[in-house]
Amino acid sequence: MESVTSAWLHERGLLHDARVRDMRSSPSSIQIDLDDEWASLRGLEKPAGQESPGTLVLKGYTIIEGDMTSMRGGWISEITADGDRLTFVFCDKPPLLLRATAVQWRSTA
Repeated sequence: MESVTSAWLHERGLLHDARVRDMRSSPSSIQIDLDDEWASLRGLEKPAGQESPGTLVLKGYTIIEGDMTSMRGGWISEITADGDRLTFVFCDKPPLLLRATAVQWRSTA
């Protein structure tokens, strides 16, 4: 798994146009499955049109604003990180703001 930082997100276009496939939560973590449809346009060595799926894992999280269950099926406009705060801005859903002690990416491609 890779650590997700502000720089990591910027290298991946803030995951713009990724789609939330599923979300699972427990009292200590959230796992958000994404299919990043435009990975090939950002030089991630994927053929044109091929998705780059993976899972964001947020550990030790607190919801500051929004409803995490409403993110299922959402199209992401951008995800930004500022310290321990992670902001999900959706094209078709209300935003979600969280705090997390650690954020990691697990590629499933």
